[in-house]
Amino acid sequence: MAYGAILKFIFIHFVLLAIAFAVYASCMHFPVLPQWPKFLAFDAGHYDIIKNNGYSFSPDHGSNVAFFPGFPFLWRYTGLGRVGISLLNLGIFVFSFSFLSCFFAKNKIEIFIFLSLPPIFFLFVPYSEALFFLPSSLLLIGLLKRNHIMIIAGLFLCSLCRSASNIFIPAIIATELLVIENAHRFRNIVLYTASSLAGMFLVAWIQFEQTGQWWGFMTTQSHWEVGFRKPEWPFRTWWGMEYLDGAALLAGVVVCVILIYMGWKFLKRQRPEENKAVLFSLVFIAGLTMFPVFFKAGNLFSLSRYIVPSAFFFISGIYLVRLREFSFKGVAVVFILILGFWLITFRGFRPASDIPGYFIISLYLCVYLLLNHKSAKIGIIAAWGLYAINIFLQAHLFYRHINGHWVG
Repeated sequence: MAYGAILKFIFIHFVLLAIAFAVYASCMHFPVLPQWPKFLAFDAGHYDIIKNNGYSFSPDHGSNVAFFPGFPFLWRYTGLGRVGISLLNLGIFVFSFSFLSCFFAKNKIEIFIFLSLPPIFFLFVPYSEALFFLPSSLLLIGLLKRNHIMIIAGLFLCSLCRSASNIFIPAIIATELLVIENAHRFRNIVLYTASSLAGMFLVAWIQFEQTGQWWGFMTTQSHWEVGFRKPEWPFRTWWGMEYLDGAALLAGVVVCVILIYMGWKFLKRQRPEENKAVLFSLVFIAGLTMFPVFFKAGNLFSLSRYIVPSAFFFISGIYLVRLREFSFKGVAVVFILILGFWLITFRGFRPASDIPGYFIISLYLCVYLLLNHKSAKIGIIAAWGLYAINIFLQAHLFYRHINGHWVG
């Protein structure tokens, strides 16, 4: 798609989001402007402390070494305030997303649907998501074009922004191994792994310089009960977040199933997906999904935030939507499967009286299957119906977040 057209679609979306935000606040009789003292609640507060005072470490409880330096250092050296850094994050996201969409998006529906997903607002608040999105886009375009410089730069810069980049090493190895037409796979694995490790070492060195601890990140993770453990059933997240985090888990499970199928095709010497960007995105999403299952014993805290507002979810999402057409009969079958997923995976969350909530979220998720319906008219109705629902959900979550309420 043309860069100018993509920018136009993004501009239209944010105008509509601003209108939805104002309408939501007015209907709920809330003030439109946020409560600024609460704007730095949660992770933004940790980044603000690192920006102002650097890293600290305590062996007895969690410390801010769990947060990587890319974003707080950018915030420090730009000298911006809360609103300023949020606007900069918005600009970074718009630039990187529009650049990414030039290579991967086929139509405006794919752009509008992704922009409207409820957790996307994390890309324009004082969090690291936007800065992580930028080198992620560079990496994915590099993988698509098989450009070594872009791939190496993307892996290195991503490793400075988020601890999720630890999944990059197994993801890039799996990607290189799965692609059949790849004569230099082992050379690539060494180069790309070294790039990720270099970024991770730089983060460790920065934290060591400020705290005197090389392994502070690992110690802090242990205080937060992160480590290889047997999953505990049912899975858990914060109250009221099971729909968002559960939907992210469901998407990740679907991705895992597709990767297993690709692996089977590879073993059968058939040709799996040859697009490295798609493969890497799928493996990365699968890794993020499995991490809380096996390293947090099924605690899905903030899974939707880690998965959805990312370049990798955008690539994986449009790949899944394009993968096959669904008839209404097929959607009905999937609806039953999704409903079963909710009732089994989260059966210990709420009483049976809340089953209607699972019913509604299952219907909502099934509408995504209609985006690639053989009837173009049905696909368009599904797309704009989802967009209308999503944009108000995003406005709702955004409003709650900037007023100090936890939304993941």
